[in-house]
Amino acid sequence: SSASSSSSSTSGSSSSDGDSVVGRYSYRMIISYDGTAYSGWQLQTQASTIQAQIERALSTVLREDRKVLGVSAAGRTDAGVHARGQVVQFFTNNKSIDPDKLPFKLNSLLPHDIRVNMMSATAPDFNVTVSAIRKTYHYHLDLGKYHDPLRMRFSHHCRSPVTLDHMRAAAELLIGTHDFTQFSNESKERLRRNPVKTLERLDIVQESPTAVRLEVRML
Repeated sequence: SSASSSSSSTSGSSSSDGDSVVGRYSYRMIISYDGTAYSGWQLQTQASTIQAQIERALSTVLREDRKVLGVSAAGRTDAGVHARGQVVQFFTNNKSIDPDKLPFKLNSLLPHDIRVNMMSATAPDFNVTVSAIRKTYHYHLDLGKYHDPLRMRFSHHCRSPVTLDHMRAAAELLIGTHDFTQFSNESKERLRRNPVKTLERLDIVQESPTAVRLEVRML
């Protein structure tokens, strides 16, 4: 899966962690990762997550506490989900940051399956969770008789025959604004989220005789 948001040097603002205040200067990063070894994006006390790795690298380089950094992302991925182009925002009180050089320093500390691809200062009103325009998710299917071991991390193997015309017809029914409660899980987190979502696009793309990509764009 991949998440993206609009791009948009800001003053300090209150974080969600008590009365602590995040840094005065805001930056955004574009990151990519193979999520196989991680329990999703969001910080967890008993599991390794993408957010924890990003925070650890930033804290080491900038010598600032995670409460000052206020790291957040445009979207949260689940366990085992990958991302290309996910937007992450952080704050700092360090005025001497070089956005062209800092990604190299962070990447030298991050695991090889997480990379910072670019960084830039943001506009004063930028908020990574609010400023996102849309998100695009890719779901990959392996239609071969046997699951290709080189694609196993990134695709779901369909054991039964798949009819693309039927899939495309069903996909058209999901486009638009709908209540997707029946597609959600039974977690407590699900109960706090609005089940009404808008799918702008749902394309069924045949990449090869044995590879299909479902591309979902949400507003």
